[in-house]
Amino acid sequence: MKKRTKILTAICAAAVLIAAGAYGGTAYYYSRHFYKNTKINGLDCSGKTAEQVKERLEGQIGSYRLEVVAQDGAGEYLTASQVGLSYADDRAVDRLLKEQDALLWVFKQGKEREHTLKLPSSYSVEKVRAAVDGLSCMQNMTAPQDARMQDNPDGFGCTIVPEIMGSQLDGEAVEKALCEALNTREERVSLEETGCYVRPQVLQDNPELVAAANAVNEEASRILSPQITMQIGSAAETITQDMLKTWVYRDEAGHYQYNRELVNSWVDQVADGYDSYGARRPFTTSLGNTVNVVYKTYGWQMNRDATKELVWEKLNAAASETIEPVYAQTGKNRNGNPDLGDNYVEISIANQRMWYYKDGKLLVDTPIVSGCVANGHSTPSGGVWKINYKASPYVMKGEIMANGEREYETPCDYWLPFNGGIGIHDLASRKAFGGTIYKTNGSHGCINTPYDKVQTIYRNITAGTPVVVW
Repeated sequence: MKKRTKILTAICAAAVLIAAGAYGGTAYYYSRHFYKNTKINGLDCSGKTAEQVKERLEGQIGSYRLEVVAQDGAGEYLTASQVGLSYADDRAVDRLLKEQDALLWVFKQGKEREHTLKLPSSYSVEKVRAAVDGLSCMQNMTAPQDARMQDNPDGFGCTIVPEIMGSQLDGEAVEKALCEALNTREERVSLEETGCYVRPQVLQDNPELVAAANAVNEEASRILSPQITMQIGSAAETITQDMLKTWVYRDEAGHYQYNRELVNSWVDQVADGYDSYGARRPFTTSLGNTVNVVYKTYGWQMNRDATKELVWEKLNAAASETIEPVYAQTGKNRNGNPDLGDNYVEISIANQRMWYYKDGKLLVDTPIVSGCVANGHSTPSGGVWKINYKASPYVMKGEIMANGEREYETPCDYWLPFNGGIGIHDLASRKAFGGTIYKTNGSHGCINTPYDKVQTIYRNITAGTPVVVW
């Protein structure tokens, strides 16, 4: 009985030893091989040693390629060989094998295991740099352009020209982005998302740019805003916006300014067109014929300097109004040509006749005697003068002669001077008028007039009334 027990004990011990050996052998196997259903970085590593897995991972690196995507969406690939990419063993696979705990293999069989390792690698920076230079997106690049102000076609105001992004890449930034992608084994890198493009510094919504453009447009609008009309009787001369555009220039600081010389020139042109003082104008006589007369002391005359200053002031104040010129001298009627109005005296030397019109009606029609032709005292003609003043009574005095006495001193009841010492007056010693008396027995230049006629004129006329002599 004791012998049988010993035999059974020996058999059991042997079985235990055999089982322990088998278990230990399996544990030993899994200390050097990965469990079944183990995947590393997508590779089936079941029953593979660490070295075998490393060989497969290195092969995986050899097939690696990195897609480089440009801003237009076009992609191109860099391969491992292009950048000199190779596997660098950091013993991560060995650590993973050790961590599977081979002694507990009996409990871990049949389970699926997937591992992702950040596989270390090395690459050639020089090859990466060369690969960058060879990328299609690095060829024929266009530089970015900042948003900017651009003058409008007519030269007034501006618009903002939007920025141009361009396609220029920063080579160093591209190199850095690719190296970072290689380090983490990324399969795709966007050059736009990684900030590799050289971008404009000033965008169209840049506050300073917008403010500057607004300032220019406001100034342009203001410089063209005046609406000034110069009223000249029933006529009007208007400064139009088209005229303003020709008067404006931009100074060195870029500000709009009026050209003072052109503004003054416009005032001169208006004055030349409307001033009658000193001008030659046609005149229709009481006899129906037309003669040309020069406005000697009568007529409208613009004070050009003062009017230029007024226009300049209104322009710079951006005024919109109707103004009148500043006059140095005015006439009786601003409308019509001639601008004598309805009250004037008309004298015909050739016909020795004088007419006086009041309120458009003929009040006096009378013969006269003008300056003596034979004595060289002919009355100046071909002009328009004005009654300077009137006096009653009055003593007409000639020039002082060599003996100290005056050439003459002649009293009259009605005196109406219009051309220096020449005037319209009565003369007690004159009994006949008209005809050819003036040629040999005329006056010293004055207009001798019958008493009742000059009296009527005197009582109705006012200083400033035009006198036409032809």
